[in-house]
Amino acid sequence: MGYDVLFIHPPSVYDFRKRAFFPGPVDVTVPIYTHQFIMFPVGLVSIAEYLERHGYKVKIFNLGEQMLADPTFDAEKYISKTESTVYAIDLHWCVHSQGAIEVARICKKHHPNSFVVLGGLTATRFHDEVIRGYWFIDGVLRGEAEEPTLRLLENLEKHKRLKETPNLTYRDRSGRVRVNPLQAVCNDLDRWEFTRLDLVTPNNLLLSFSNEEKTWNLPICRGCVYNCVSCGGSKYSYKKLFGREKPAFRSPFRIVEDLQVLKEQGIRHIFLFQDPRIGGKRYWRMLTRSIRRENMDVLSLLFELFSPADKEFLKSFSRLGAETGFTISPESGVESVRKAHGRNYSNEQLLRTVRTVWSAS
Repeated sequence: MGYDVLFIHPPSVYDFRKRAFFPGPVDVTVPIYTHQFIMFPVGLVSIAEYLERHGYKVKIFNLGEQMLADPTFDAEKYISKTESTVYAIDLHWCVHSQGAIEVARICKKHHPNSFVVLGGLTATRFHDEVIRGYWFIDGVLRGEAEEPTLRLLENLEKHKRLKETPNLTYRDRSGRVRVNPLQAVCNDLDRWEFTRLDLVTPNNLLLSFSNEEKTWNLPICRGCVYNCVSCGGSKYSYKKLFGREKPAFRSPFRIVEDLQVLKEQGIRHIFLFQDPRIGGKRYWRMLTRSIRRENMDVLSLLFELFSPADKEFLKSFSRLGAETGFTISPESGVESVRKAHGRNYSNEQLLRTVRTVWSAS
């Protein structure tokens, strides 16, 4: 069975089953995703769905999960027998650097005439180094890639020159590195779909939560208004690497639709990432009203806070009809360290938020 695009989410370390390695802090900070960080960027779903919408045959293969779930699974054999015009490997989080490069090497080894491409935030940041350093990687799609991936397929299909593919870094026939301009970003997040988990194989471990319940992540927006110094998704990073000047939001109406679709798939624990307050008071009020009005039958909703929140905001979210939680990352209990990081709030403000959440629960 052949594909137009096979998206592959690599393990963080390709040969983790054969060699000793230090898993790093990811193993304890997000243990639900295992030491191989089997969570992939949700943009893979929106890209894959967008291609399918245009008639292309696609699949997202969670190689990291498959290798964990089945110790006898032969990853190289699977790749060698799975035909695809394009092998697209995500290198979004830097923890996947070794895994992504090794998987790309294997794809080119067995499919020399196919196009091997990397994408994601880390690949975008190091696009020039990747193309110059690894001959078996044909290209890096920088930035936000729904439209550029479609354009890449169309150009490969029609044998057009790669210089017509936006966001692409590649080597031309003479071996010279070419960096195509970034396409203008999409400022309407409602265009994309983030719930097509039927395109993902396997996903049992990925969606696991507790007591056999399932969980999934949904974006509230793309972009940020903060510049925390260690965050790859900061305002500066989005502007510098993606060409995004301001966040793009998913409407409350579409978020409610997403919750309904996930519920139909048996997913009732949902993490909505990015702080809703980035969209302003009118946005988050509309979001809470929309969820309450639809009386969503979900077990829990988790939201991000990028700074302490006031009572009005927290109490509004406490009446959603589901167990509601908030996550915040102060980085340090030392206020001067926190401020240097970009989190400019005091311990008292943080504790006041915790007390308000506790009293509203």
